[in-house]
Amino acid sequence: MLFRSGSGFLGSAVVRALGVAGHEVVALVRPNSACAHLDAAPFVRVKVGTLEDQAALEAHMRGCAGLCHVAGAAGRFYADRSTYERSNHLASALVFRAARRAGISRAVYTGTVAQVLRLDNAYAHSKRRGAEAARREAGPGMEVVVVHPSGMIGPHDRKPTPLGRAIVDYARGELKAVVGGGSGYIHVDDAARGHVAEIGRAHV
Repeated sequence: MLFRSGSGFLGSAVVRALGVAGHEVVALVRPNSACAHLDAAPFVRVKVGTLEDQAALEAHMRGCAGLCHVAGAAGRFYADRSTYERSNHLASALVFRAARRAGISRAVYTGTVAQVLRLDNAYAHSKRRGAEAARREAGPGMEVVVVHPSGMIGPHDRKPTPLGRAIVDYARGELKAVVGGGSGYIHVDDAARGHVAEIGRAHV
């Protein structure tokens, strides 16, 4: 059984991919998140909570062999730069501390291609610190794998994400845009399968 955050764009895709791979999933969703798509999946147990409640996180993770930590503030779309530090760094430390105490043996942390490219912005720095915190809090008893997807596109982009909204607006003729060099994109289901390939190495 695996624990992960499950209501976002990538999170939902990872849940679907875990189900296809035959895993049972405990999915954490925020109190105000839409989760009907998760409730309908027979292999998912939905838990409502926040990443700041470490005691509850630990309780939800008990009995799980693996963790996919996908939640966070993505991209460079937040005006309040402190959002990245809270969501990507500090919350990650709490999640992986809870995972260690719950006895989880293998975990996947969702990084970003911005880390690989060593971009100098609040988002990239917070994700780098989040990955460092994940490894530090996990300790020697948990193996942590960091994956670095690029910009994700694909189906089931419910909000949609800023990138998804730009694609819709462009298709409708409401946005004129040229993609500059250096940009990279991945289908969200491919990114999800990459997460599952890594977490699947755990004894689940």
